[in-house]
Amino acid sequence: MVPKIMNFVEDVVPLYSLRGHFRLSKEQVEVMSLLTTLGPVYMNLQQTKLPLINSVLACLWTLANQESYRGVADRFNMSKSTLAKHLHEFCCYVNTYMAHHISWPRGQRLAMSKLGFDAAGFPNTDVQPHCDNPLAYLNRKQFYSVNLTGFCDSQRRFCHISRLVVLAPHSLVQLMRPYRDNGHLSARQKQFNRKLNTARVVIEHAFGILKCKFRRLQCLQMRSISNISSAVSACCILHNICLEASDDVVVLDDGVDDEPHPQQPHNTHACHYRDQVCGQI
Repeated sequence: MVPKIMNFVEDVVPLYSLRGHFRLSKEQVEVMSLLTTLGPVYMNLQQTKLPLINSVLACLWTLANQESYRGVADRFNMSKSTLAKHLHEFCCYVNTYMAHHISWPRGQRLAMSKLGFDAAGFPNTDVQPHCDNPLAYLNRKQFYSVNLTGFCDSQRRFCHISRLVVLAPHSLVQLMRPYRDNGHLSARQKQFNRKLNTARVVIEHAFGILKCKFRRLQCLQMRSISNISSAVSACCILHNICLEASDDVVVLDDGVDDEPHPQQPHNTHACHYRDQVCGQI
């Protein structure tokens, strides 16, 4: 039997860079966000007598790394089942009491975001299928995933995220799409496609940063789709908290590619609006 690590939070964590290992700074964990917000509502529903700081750090470590639950539990001196229960409780608290960190930009933030996109000229989380209809989550690349629809500003902060659902090909017809290159595009249409791709990089970077910081999202081994949704939503909120402090990030390849997507139904109104935007470029 591998012994658990004693006093890891008290003796070892102070030697770490919290931002490097837990993705949030010491101020964000202790003062600005997590402990200040969650402290008054922390009920310890699991009755484990686990201090809030231990629970928060264990959950952040779990989301930020792909270490096994058993390894994380040994590191923080708890059982694997306790870690799993506290992780779900932590994500629910973050989604309930910190959801305001994801909002549509207003005022100065809106103006800055508009300037950012003007300067430019304008996801998928792997899971293990534990549901009644696993084939519904088999994507075009032949692995299991759920779809997160996210909107961000020019600073890569999420403004809105949808609940994780199975998306049919026709469910995204309201999103701006490039002109299909059939060899007969006009110069203006080609320019529109280039500028749209430039602007699209922002959301691709946002998803890349999200999955780089919270590596657990690369493979969420959870049995409940609602728990998966809660964990991803909580990571999006924590992502925004990181960026609020002008966090420096490194964007890694998040698997986004330029493979053609399934053919979608024609939408006359959307095509007319796209032509209007194209005419203004």
